[in-house]
Amino acid sequence: MANPVENIEKGHERSGDYLHPQYKSVQMQNNNLRSGETVGLWDIMIDCYAGQSAIKARGVDYLPMTPGQLAEMDLSRQTEMYRHYLRRADFPEVLSEIVTSMQGMIYATPPQYELPGVMEDLLGRATPDLFPLDLLTRETTAAQLTTSRIGLLIDPQDGDGIVCPLICR
Repeated sequence: MANPVENIEKGHERSGDYLHPQYKSVQMQNNNLRSGETVGLWDIMIDCYAGQSAIKARGVDYLPMTPGQLAEMDLSRQTEMYRHYLRRADFPEVLSEIVTSMQGMIYATPPQYELPGVMEDLLGRATPDLFPLDLLTRETTAAQLTTSRIGLLIDPQDGDGIVCPLICR
């Protein structure tokens, strides 16, 4: 776990104009999201979907130190206080449950794939990791429900002459 004091020294200090990352508003400029703000929101969604361990791993980015912790002058004591605070913190893992429920509704009826003969191998092996097409479809849906974005790189041939999409995060 990163030292919370280091994060504070890197510009994550609590000040009057501090906004928790969850509450930062998305500013519109010419009806387009600015990429830096969008990427920040995607990171939050990815962390929330990953759950409590990912949220806690980000330390003061998501759970700032309390004023009492910041007032502590002994850095080792301050770090210890924050570590206990972080251990007691609870993050409700609602997003992963919502995404799982939405996928259940979307895939209540299994998808029907109609592929030309040369692409039928994709049904059983659609990625270089040997995931079937059904799993690739579900992974794509999860990404659409969390960040509304997913990158698929298509390699025309993986050595066997089979087209294999690669999921990029």
